[in-house]
Amino acid sequence: MAVGQALINTLLPPRCQACGGSMARRVAGQKVTAYPLESRRRGPVAPLKDYLCADCLKGVMLIQSPLCTCCGQMFVGREGPDHHCGTCSGYQWQFGRARAAVVFADSLVALIHHLKYNGRTGLARPLGRLMGTQLSEHWYPDDFDVVVPVPLHPRRTTERGFNQSWLLLQSWDQVDQQMPTGLKKGSAAPRLLERIRPTISQTGLGHRERAANLKNAFRVPAGMTVAGLKVLLVDDVFTTGATANECARTLMQAGARSVDVFTLARTQMEYGTRNHGQTI
Repeated sequence: MAVGQALINTLLPPRCQACGGSMARRVAGQKVTAYPLESRRRGPVAPLKDYLCADCLKGVMLIQSPLCTCCGQMFVGREGPDHHCGTCSGYQWQFGRARAAVVFADSLVALIHHLKYNGRTGLARPLGRLMGTQLSEHWYPDDFDVVVPVPLHPRRTTERGFNQSWLLLQSWDQVDQQMPTGLKKGSAAPRLLERIRPTISQTGLGHRERAANLKNAFRVPAGMTVAGLKVLLVDDVFTTGATANECARTLMQAGARSVDVFTLARTQMEYGTRNHGQTI
């Protein structure tokens, strides 16, 4: 079976899911797969090596310090400690802290768009695994009691056929044992939060417009409780934070002990500057 697949990959090499280029390369005049098996098992971006060519893989930028200790935004200056960015110094979020696995740019934009808008749900597995490898960089297993995907309105779920945040979360259990996620069995709670009001697309809206668009759009369903629970909220992309903030507000008002946010990707918005450095 493995030999047959290798032959297929040699004759019909797979295409990069971002640029569409061939995933094959030439070594000493021979065409081989882009990544040897042993190299696919190492490194935090390893889950994407079967889906991106070498050049596009270079465009995957992990979120790393120094960053804002609240919203998780990276700073342009790559030296110095983590600290509050200019926005978070003067704004009170409803969540405790937000973190993301990678920067929402280049090849990651293509993969996420293919997943959300082209129905290529198979991409949720490698993207979710990438999230899983980075989870333990920011939280210990006891830092949260339940993990809740940001819900879609039922109408949107029917149109799309899936909730991408839930698909990403489901893939965390598939992370290799050598890269623990910190996700406790039974902690995923996809029905603990629901979207009760349809909203217009957030694309093109500013922070205030997004906040107004999402006001009172979520609720904890009757018969469910979050009282005293530490919640980790999961979504695909953190842009202005309006969606995460409204979800966190709903959960905190329902009695949650705390709410943190973890997303696959983080946009490179200019949230402001501070003497310690600029955000990217």
